[in-house]
Amino acid sequence: MKRIYQAVVCKASGDVVPAKVMAERREDAVSKLLGRRVSPLELKLSVADTINVMFKSTSDPREMAQFYRTLGRRLERGAEIRGSVRDAMEYVVDPLLKSWIGEMEAQLDGGAPLADAMMQAGFPMRDSALVRAMAGAGQTPRAFLRMSEEYAREDRMARHMRSLLVQPVIFYVIAATLILGATLFALPHMEKFFRQLPNMTMPAYAAVVYKAADWFDAHEMWTVPLYLASALGFGLYALKGRGVRKLLFHVPAVRRVVERADAATALGAFALLYESAMPRDEAAKRTAEAARREETRQAFIRLAQGIEKGLPNEEAARRAGFPSFLDRAVVGALAARDADSTVEGLTLLAGNLAEDAEVFAQRLEQFVGLALLVVMANVVMLAFFVVVFPMISTALSQV
Repeated sequence: MKRIYQAVVCKASGDVVPAKVMAERREDAVSKLLGRRVSPLELKLSVADTINVMFKSTSDPREMAQFYRTLGRRLERGAEIRGSVRDAMEYVVDPLLKSWIGEMEAQLDGGAPLADAMMQAGFPMRDSALVRAMAGAGQTPRAFLRMSEEYAREDRMARHMRSLLVQPVIFYVIAATLILGATLFALPHMEKFFRQLPNMTMPAYAAVVYKAADWFDAHEMWTVPLYLASALGFGLYALKGRGVRKLLFHVPAVRRVVERADAATALGAFALLYESAMPRDEAAKRTAEAARREETRQAFIRLAQGIEKGLPNEEAARRAGFPSFLDRAVVGALAARDADSTVEGLTLLAGNLAEDAEVFAQRLEQFVGLALLVVMANVVMLAFFVVVFPMISTALSQV
């Protein structure tokens, strides 16, 4: 298991600086630091950072966008690469990215070219490939700024998708807590109060609810843990389960957001790889590996297979079977006369899809908010019929 170690090191120049290194064992961490030509003065396991990187294989896109943007702007102004990397790292919080940058800085200190330093440090291959290709044309700053735009767009998409889940998750937690609290505390007191009323005749449905609450309270030593475990399990399944995702994907509004968000991210990545002068079939394969949806993944796999067979770009794209909202635009972009026009077309298409996904996501957020209001109104109505209505019906029956 990869662990993050926090270190204090002494450089060859005599400067004492903090550093982070990712390794499986303490001995490996020391070896990596020595390979950076620094002497570790202090080394300890960072538990919080290790837990943070356990559940992800890549860095936070927002942090990547910020790092690349800062680095690209500094290089545009003529700053030296190693100093720019060191300065840009000051704004980084993500421990995984920080360990990559530390290794990248060490590789640069050892004389490695920028693209090789990035690849050795663990940065995504598409990023180092783009830097290598554009550095040869003297456009290194533009490479970092282009990647910053793509990561920023990916982060916006991810935030929109997360925002769709915030309200339902909050509502679910509140509802589960209220149900447990009502069952353990409110309903027993209300039942005791009802029994003290003269000539109290409780409706049959309310009697069933109170009887169930009595049974739950009588066995609370195991019903409460079982309830909490079931609520947590169902919540996690709803968030992570494939069955729930497939069910939600049948909702047209959800499908539009997911399809366009995934297509925007995939096309942005494909444009970067295409711009890096990577072979077209290889670029399509790597894009397929990064695609989240199976339909998008299979379309890029078929595109790579068509290119390998020697088909023209536009014909390979036509046979790839991209989704209907994407098919003609991709074919048009790949039919461009030169690589620059193709990259421009793909980038423009990715941006348009991202904007569409944002608009659909905002509409879906409004719909979810209204739907939750309806659900909340029904919960209040249910509480009314269980708690208040029995008293009203008893009073009316005695008039």
